[in-house]
Amino acid sequence: MRIAQVSPLFEAVPPKLYGGTERVISFLVEELVAMGHDVTLFASGDSVTSGLARADLRTCREIRCKSQ
Repeated sequence: MRIAQVSPLFEAVPPKLYGGTERVISFLVEELVAMGHDVTLFASGDSVTSGLARADLRTCREIRCKSQ
């Protein structure tokens, strides 16, 4: 299944300090990828997740996560 996750642009995914929403999005993206789904994460430019960066915009980064 192809899934898009959109995160607030105020904090990285996963957050470096506090960020409840961003932490939950990080957990969801990582587990969905582990289950074999293709996940696209729209988040701040300093976000990190398993996948490849496809576009790096000024404040938003699109990260495609494909199951291995």
